[in-house]
Amino acid sequence: MKQIVIGGAKSGKSQYCVELLKKTYKNPCLVVTAEPKDLEMEERIKRHKENRPKEWLVIEEPFEISTCLQNIPKERDVVLIDCLTLWLSNLMLNFDDIQVLKYIDDFIVTVKEYPSDIILISNEVGLGIVPDNPLARRFRDLSGMLNQRLVDVCDSAIFMIAGAPIRIK
Repeated sequence: MKQIVIGGAKSGKSQYCVELLKKTYKNPCLVVTAEPKDLEMEERIKRHKENRPKEWLVIEEPFEISTCLQNIPKERDVVLIDCLTLWLSNLMLNFDDIQVLKYIDDFIVTVKEYPSDIILISNEVGLGIVPDNPLARRFRDLSGMLNQRLVDVCDSAIFMIAGAPIRIK
């Protein structure tokens, strides 16, 4: 099963997925993309770590998640990637648009061909006002494109709002 969980900031995406993995899987792997670049982000990462079981395999990978997926031990029965929005941000701040699109294309193929269950977490950033600068608009556009392409290749899509999951596919 391939599933994407989309929602706004603090909508309950990560907690929903952690609980789903606890109930459904025996041997999860978590791939995290956040980088602790400031004190506030360090605190967020710390809270996420406290909310997940210590026995999970956790891989921190801000860029090369396609390669990372290909190297996850076969005994892991599910991979949770948290979060694709931060991954996209990492890419945009470090690579040009052509490279970013190549990373996205490679990731879509990897997800489509991935042999085990995979759950993806991404933010919905297109429900608010139009951003006032080109970088923010480009991020919104790429994020929307990434989410659409992932929903297309996933078996299931969940929209989180106020901690409540709504099945959209």
